[in-house]
Amino acid sequence: MVVTCPGRAVPLLAALAVGAWAAPRPVRADDGSVVIGGAAEDRDRSVVGAAVAATAREAGWAVSRDPVAAPDVDRLLACSDPVRPWACVPASLGSRGIRRVFVFAVDRRQTASGAPMVVLTAKLIALAPQGLAVRQRFCEHCADDRLTRASTELARQLLQDLAVRSGRTVLDVASSPPGARITLDGQLIGATNATFHTFPGAHVVEVAKSGFRTERRELVAEDGKTAAVTVVLAAAPAVPRRPLVIALIGGGALAAIAGGVLLDLGSRGGPHDKYRYVGAAPAGALLGIAGTAAIIAGWTTAF
Repeated sequence: MVVTCPGRAVPLLAALAVGAWAAPRPVRADDGSVVIGGAAEDRDRSVVGAAVAATAREAGWAVSRDPVAAPDVDRLLACSDPVRPWACVPASLGSRGIRRVFVFAVDRRQTASGAPMVVLTAKLIALAPQGLAVRQRFCEHCADDRLTRASTELARQLLQDLAVRSGRTVLDVASSPPGARITLDGQLIGATNATFHTFPGAHVVEVAKSGFRTERRELVAEDGKTAAVTVVLAAAPAVPRRPLVIALIGGGALAAIAGGVLLDLGSRGGPHDKYRYVGAAPAGALLGIAGTAAIIAGWTTAF
């Protein structure tokens, strides 16, 4: 059914339009901001800004799209207080509910060979708990794709650094027997049994001890939880002695023979002979001693 009101259609539609425009709209609760500065070209800063914002959203940030005033950008770029880092954040950001800020300075330089290079100096400033992470990265021959990759990796590293410092995610590694080396994601971090702070996400832990097989574990650490790794190390198989015995006795015999030849050459000739082998005798004596020692070592190993 269609109802019409002659003479009032236009005012009614106008009222509806005004009401729809005036109706309250949902407010976006931004909690993070990305600030890009530096002396590089606008294109470089734009590429870096897009990559960092995408990384922040990937980490769960609601990234603000509101611009930051130039004086506030300069203040953030100069911020370096590790004790009270949030004091560097302008009140204009804090009043908008911003709790964490990526600050990237993008500059252009040249390498020693004259090749162009982009220098990324990056900070991550957080409010709760207060924290500051700082890193720098150099990108040579940096086309847009490489600059995007470098910016993304740098932003992820800062997130990981701050997560580790927060102490909310813990890794506990134990082994039997203890005293084994712990490698986390390719980095040596200590020895068992031990507890470390890490960042949420996938990790690879390797536990190694001389005389035992190396154990490898993959795990996913969760924010606010302890990930435990416990391994029982199995003894490594004994190294076969036969090749070692052959190498020691065979090499020692060759050295002894060579030493004898040199001793013989060194004993020949007098002051009026045409051919003289100066230094052959001392070298022969050393080779003979080394060869004899190797033969003795090989014989001892065999029995």
